[in-house]
Amino acid sequence: MHLKLQAAMEYLMTYGWLILIVAIVIVALLQLGLFNSSNLASRAIAGACEVVHNAAGSNLAGQCTNEIPQYTAQFNGQSSSISTGYYQTSITSYTITAWVMTTSAGANPIFQDRGSGAGMSFTLEIGYNGGQSSHPGAINCGVDSNAIWIGGYTSAAVNDGRWHFIACTLSEANGNPITPSAIAAYVDGVIVPMSTAQIGSAISPISGLGPAIIGYHQAWNNYFNGQISNVQIYNTSLSSNEINLLYREGIGGAPIDPTHIVGWWPLNGNANDYSGDYNNGIPSSISYNGSWTSAYVLP
Repeated sequence: MHLKLQAAMEYLMTYGWLILIVAIVIVALLQLGLFNSSNLASRAIAGACEVVHNAAGSNLAGQCTNEIPQYTAQFNGQSSSISTGYYQTSITSYTITAWVMTTSAGANPIFQDRGSGAGMSFTLEIGYNGGQSSHPGAINCGVDSNAIWIGGYTSAAVNDGRWHFIACTLSEANGNPITPSAIAAYVDGVIVPMSTAQIGSAISPISGLGPAIIGYHQAWNNYFNGQISNVQIYNTSLSSNEINLLYREGIGGAPIDPTHIVGWWPLNGNANDYSGDYNNGIPSSISYNGSWTSAYVLP
């Protein structure tokens, strides 16, 4: 018995440090996200998938298998923006979707079309809007213009340093007053309640004075601080089921409704529009991050 105990102690003395070192290395690799399945997945190159409009209709073309992107767009919170060349025009039914990652407690605009300030924009922002006080990490979406805010903010916060899929929809018939009930917000494919407000009034349809900008709100002078990927704009109000399916496609998901897509900026290493309308963005102070996956979990 004594000899067995001595042999066991000698084994531990000989190999114990090696086992400890291996354990430390594994923990470090886990923290770096090396074993995240996202890191092991194949990645789509910029423009691998696009929407094509022709006599046969509107369809996806290329490698549209929802592979994760090589890059995401990094916004510095101070000067970063993308001017898209796209205008919100005569909209009655609309959807904005994007994948975002931020830890910022401040105001973080994602998409708006106010132009110099007087345009009537359907705006998506995190943390703040012009009509209600700041709510760190909350999704804000609404109709936005001079002395006008019709929409609300969510109790759900997304500034936790993880990737989230967010969406806002608008649906109001032509000629009707727009109310907060016409607007819905989604986080990770699920509709979420909003605290609403109506300041001023607006009649459907609305039009911006753009061009629409990703990551910057001219009138409020706010810049997004964090990362944005796969911004999609539809001239229809996607259903709850469609938005959930789009979330399930993941951060590299292709448009779910090619007929109604009017803007698609994957931000996978460039600011080009792959919706078939070619409203390519002009980036300012944007960098592209190839090491973005540690905060991403496949849906």
